[in-house]
Amino acid sequence: MSQLAPVLEGSRAAAEVEVKEEEENLVAAAVQGERKKHCAEEVDEDTKSDVNGSTWRLQQQQYGWQDTWALVAFLLVVGVSAAWGMTFALTGELTGSLQQLVEQLGADVPGCVTTVHVFVGLAMGVSSAGICTVVALLLLELAPSAAIVLSVLLFSAVLLLLSVVAFDQAIVPAGATLAVVGLLQVCWLCAVRSRIAFSAQLLAAASVVTQQFPALFLISALLTIAFFGYLLWSLLVLHAAAKRMLCGGFAWMDGGLSATSILSIAWVANLLSGVSRVTTAGVVGTWCFASSEKLPHAPAWASFQRATTTSFGSVCLGALLSTVVSLLGWVCRLSFNTGSEFIGCCLACVLSLLGSFVAYCNSYVYVQVALYGCGSAASARRTWRLWQNCACSAAFNDALVSTTLRVLEVGLAGVVAAALACFVRSVAVGFIVFVMILIFLTSAFRVVSEAVRTLFVCFAEVPDRLAAAFPDLHAALVASDDNFAPIHAYQHRAVPV
Repeated sequence: MSQLAPVLEGSRAAAEVEVKEEEENLVAAAVQGERKKHCAEEVDEDTKSDVNGSTWRLQQQQYGWQDTWALVAFLLVVGVSAAWGMTFALTGELTGSLQQLVEQLGADVPGCVTTVHVFVGLAMGVSSAGICTVVALLLLELAPSAAIVLSVLLFSAVLLLLSVVAFDQAIVPAGATLAVVGLLQVCWLCAVRSRIAFSAQLLAAASVVTQQFPALFLISALLTIAFFGYLLWSLLVLHAAAKRMLCGGFAWMDGGLSATSILSIAWVANLLSGVSRVTTAGVVGTWCFASSEKLPHAPAWASFQRATTTSFGSVCLGALLSTVVSLLGWVCRLSFNTGSEFIGCCLACVLSLLGSFVAYCNSYVYVQVALYGCGSAASARRTWRLWQNCACSAAFNDALVSTTLRVLEVGLAGVVAAALACFVRSVAVGFIVFVMILIFLTSAFRVVSEAVRTLFVCFAEVPDRLAAAFPDLHAALVASDDNFAPIHAYQHRAVPV
């Protein structure tokens, strides 16, 4: 896996790739023919255009701007929230809110925590986060199978330990639940042991490609920092609005604009995550289907540019769906205090499951958006066709990978934070380091998880192109999971995936 050469950034940049002389006419004809069709028509026809079991479908078509109404709606919501916040900034109310929050925070923080502890914790946290990211990527590249198995076993051990603690505190229902879930983790690992090799191959390949494009991690980190900046701004605005509403001024207007601001916070959070995912999928898609000698200049930044321009509306729409479901669940949880706890709890549970499902669907829709440049509706249809044949393989793979990444990020953050806390003899520094490492590892592993999904989609949909670019990787994936044999056979007979 370490010998894999980097391959280009996505399908959309394929026009910049110089193909072999004998392939040039075929590529030009395919691209020219597809560009004459609308995106929705291509969704129905491109899967029938295979000649030798693989098509040029992953060459990005110039569809133009997609889902522009969602883009306009997002800009309107954020623009209204920003303009409303500026009114507080101009009147000095925002500065007053900041000072009040700082004073309140200083009163709540124990006296043993000083400014020095905060700065030391931030400095050590940022530096440790970079080291932990490198170590984690190397571990996933060199020992992916061991990482998967150990992560599941460690998760099971933690659940059983918490179960013992719950029984010791006489909390029998919680202890029994934790014990059952912990044992089920071991049973789950035994049940899916035949699929571990496939997930391990994808994890190793994802680690390789993301290491070759470090700008992906930089983009993800910058988007995370941007969100926290917007979150801080919005919280200050909401605090200032709450004070003004308590005084009886502009109550109705501030109430409506506060709701808009809350919507914008959740929407921006999901949107920035989607931009990172689309950027990663665009880069990894090209890595799979182009040669290492023909990389375009700055592929990660080119993919990011497309994610924030022509595909931005599609990302806005996907983020809006997740935001609406999340906010509905939040409203249901608020009803716990209104006397309808049972109904609110049931609705919150259903909406939580629905929110997780929408987020999971979006992760694959974003891959299709990045690879093909279509809108959200066309990308959703592609995803549905993919799941019709290999939904179980995708679900098992994602379950193994997500568990591995989550346990790895929490475990690394906890171990490093505990070690540094003992070294400097400060719990406060250790806590700050833990939070910083966890934030940056979550951002980095979001890139890795989306790279895994992109590799899965490319292998499931266009295996011959992957085999042409990386025969060793393709052979390893086929050998580790033969469930794709009938799927690939259907593709050779021009049956849509």
